[in-house]
Amino acid sequence: MTRGNNDIMNGIVKVQSYLSNSQFMTHPVTGHLEAPTFYVSDRCDYLINEATDYYWKRNPKGDYEDQPQDGNDHALDTVRYILTDRPAAAPLIIDNINDQMGFMYKWQQSEQQNNQQLARRAVRSPW
Repeated sequence: MTRGNNDIMNGIVKVQSYLSNSQFMTHPVTGHLEAPTFYVSDRCDYLINEATDYYWKRNPKGDYEDQPQDGNDHALDTVRYILTDRPAAAPLIIDNINDQMGFMYKWQQSEQQNNQQLARRAVRSPW
């Protein structure tokens, strides 16, 4: 087993790059361009709580330093360790985005059309 890269600032920059929108990445659900590379489920309560409580150290003058405040950051450290040694995310380039929309988006459209057809039939039929 090897020790993880413990360079905090490089890890933070790497995580920020995975969370920021990339013009070449497609959203896995909607199929739209300009999507992040890394997603966090709303079920990851510990990670979300740590991310919202994450803040930078202050010097005696009250100015922020380039170092995060230590403590209650175990889940964020895990994400940082996972992404630090990974290469930059490869872009997914789609020639024609309209032909290759995300699966969930297509499914939602077909469900809406089916519901509209059922509603029209129900209006015409007394039962």
